[in-house]
Amino acid sequence: MPASTDQSGRPHLVARLLAAVSRRQNPLDRLSKRELEIDDTIIRAHELRRPAPEGSAQSDRPTFVLIHGLGLSSQYFVPLAEHLADHGRVLLFDLPGFAGLPKPDRPLEIADHARILRRALDALDVPGEPVLIGHSMGSQVVVELLAADPEYARYAMLLAPVLNPTDRRLRNVSWRFVQSAIWENPLNTLLAIASYVRCPPGWIADTLPRVLAYPMVERLDGLPTRIAIVGGRHDHISSHAWQKTLIESLTGAEVITLPHAAHAMVVDHAERLASVALRLIDLERHGGDGTDAVDGTKDGKGDQAWT
Repeated sequence: MPASTDQSGRPHLVARLLAAVSRRQNPLDRLSKRELEIDDTIIRAHELRRPAPEGSAQSDRPTFVLIHGLGLSSQYFVPLAEHLADHGRVLLFDLPGFAGLPKPDRPLEIADHARILRRALDALDVPGEPVLIGHSMGSQVVVELLAADPEYARYAMLLAPVLNPTDRRLRNVSWRFVQSAIWENPLNTLLAIASYVRCPPGWIADTLPRVLAYPMVERLDGLPTRIAIVGGRHDHISSHAWQKTLIESLTGAEVITLPHAAHAMVVDHAERLASVALRLIDLERHGGDGTDAVDGTKDGKGDQAWT
């Protein structure tokens, strides 16, 4: 007998889980919110902005743009946003079809997400050269936005970027996911599940082939943006060797490894990720390698390991 469903097409068990999660206090409720209709899709932006310190202008502070991974939402970026908000404006985006947003009429390519994001940034009056931070699939969206306009941003962080071409078969990705999940914080896993069930039925399945096929190496090639790639030692989805491959064609890029992190590093390591973002900016402004600023040790050319 087929499982009964609610009006949205979700099985009733999933609908009950979603209802239970929605009753919990959402940290995004503390942030301002705006939904924009672009190309017949809806993208949502949450904003966290604090007053500039005395003697400095708000316009002189950077804008940090945070982009989530497949099936997830901006909610898990809130701890990172809290750390960054003392230093600039923070925008946390929910991409079309995710985080309870309507399912688009057709599957979106990574290039579609990047184009929609760029138009949303323009609509929100984001000044030139924001700091782009993408996690997992979100790192692909960041790279595609930069590939379409290499001069748009001077700084970018790719957190657990995907996907190694040798792992593009679904069976391989699934196995890597299991290997990484063993090391994840159970609370992060619950947060991910809560995000998955908010997606419209079939949307993750529609999007996954686009993630698997995205030519990350080719689109990164020669970008002038200063890029920091951050990975977890226990991340089998985005391996250290794969991350090193990504920076081969880039000038001034680096790989930073968090020894106690797996793929879902954003919540548990928010303070350290914020330090990387701030150091990334200061490197360009003040010179030097900034090693002391993030309590790290150099592990080879363009490669840094946290201690």
